[in-house]
Amino acid sequence: MKNDVQLFLDKYDLKGRIIPAARLKDLERDFNKVLEKNLTDKKISESYLSNFSFLKPDGLEKFSSLVIISMARPMHRLGINHGGEKIKVMIPPTYVDYQKINREVFKLFRDWMGHRGYRVFAARLPLKLLSVRSGLAKYGKNNISYVGKWGSFHQLFGFYTDMEPDIDSWQEVKALNACKTCTLCIKSCPVNAIGKDRFILDAARCLTSLNESENDIPYWVKPGAHNSLIGCMRCQDVCPYDRKLLEWIEDIGELDSKETEMLLNYDKEKDKNSPIAERSKELGIHEFFMNVVPRNLKLLLK
Repeated sequence: MKNDVQLFLDKYDLKGRIIPAARLKDLERDFNKVLEKNLTDKKISESYLSNFSFLKPDGLEKFSSLVIISMARPMHRLGINHGGEKIKVMIPPTYVDYQKINREVFKLFRDWMGHRGYRVFAARLPLKLLSVRSGLAKYGKNNISYVGKWGSFHQLFGFYTDMEPDIDSWQEVKALNACKTCTLCIKSCPVNAIGKDRFILDAARCLTSLNESENDIPYWVKPGAHNSLIGCMRCQDVCPYDRKLLEWIEDIGELDSKETEMLLNYDKEKDKNSPIAERSKELGIHEFFMNVVPRNLKLLLK
């Protein structure tokens, strides 16, 4: 790997890979194969497509490489006071301040590379697929990417650069060794979204997809299935590759009973500038999910 990038990774305790620009077409082809085989729900596929772009960014005259970077991230825990009880609710890795950390890492990397004569642009790509294709990560049977000792407790960042790569680490998609015989995640999934014979889960059934969406939770999802304020930890909780990480939890704060009631009754149209909206920014849960967090909290409290 180029020394400039490796020094950056070492300085900030990150992991990464560099991929030649020509692999962007391969990445797009891989992604389209998934869609063509109808392995994902049509509406979900369309939503993903709207988030991705496989075009070279404007302003980057010479596109030479893609850089994929991973940062270790913990679970988070929020205290809730409700009905005279103190309740702890969990938030899986990456959700808290996701965009804020994206911006911070981008600025750090752009400035670092800029001082060395390179240009950097943020990439809107299927980073999980890129991480596995680059050799940075491996797939779990639950369709989550795992990076070495960090397991699934990490956040991915992708960048376009004009730096010439020194190697091409592009490789076939690889799965974790234990996934060949392990079925713990399949058994633990409360909505039967993980198949036995493929590493692409049924996103239309996946609880993470369902409770990230503003659509009503389907009737067939049992209340006891919900386990996190956003997302789901069932398959990661039982995964052998995450076993040593399950106690890596950071507390983000506590809502008193009044704040809890305000959150439960939050109206995205009326309460944009309310005290609970401001409080959510302090907690780092506001970026994507204030439209769904109140609903999800109600389901957890049931």
